[in-house]
Amino acid sequence: MNEHSWDYLASSQWREVNDGLCGMCNEPARAMALLREKMKPVFAPATRELDPVIDDLADRGLAKRDAAQQRLQEYGHTIEPLLRQALGAAVHPEQNRRLRQLLADSEDPEIQTREERRAVRAVEVLESIGTDESRRMLKEYAQGAGSAVLTLQARRALAVRE
Repeated sequence: MNEHSWDYLASSQWREVNDGLCGMCNEPARAMALLREKMKPVFAPATRELDPVIDDLADRGLAKRDAAQQRLQEYGHTIEPLLRQALGAAVHPEQNRRLRQLLADSEDPEIQTREERRAVRAVEVLESIGTDESRRMLKEYAQGAGSAVLTLQARRALAVRE
């Protein structure tokens, strides 16, 4: 395991992913300490926090609309229920179009944010380690937002083990 292992878990390059996974699995104590420090259960942001960003999807300025869409994309699957709710209330055509695009992206299992890729791989590491402590960490992650990739993966891993 090296200083790049954390970054490698989020990579889209298979060689880096492999190096990160192997390094962490070969040093389970260090890997679990790193994951405990850097990865926390994922909770959806408050609606009031994202309402202004969703409103910006209808802004007159293209740059502001693009920035809002990018910010919402960073939340990945976690805010899918909020996006569905916003779509039902959207009246501006551009806002409607962008919300539909964000939802389409969230329904595509191939589209993941860096953090979502990292979450999937972190759960794989914890599954491979297979100790009581790694199981406790999975249980903590399983308490997050129901639509978050980390939550879903942790729940899946726990279900397989039981």
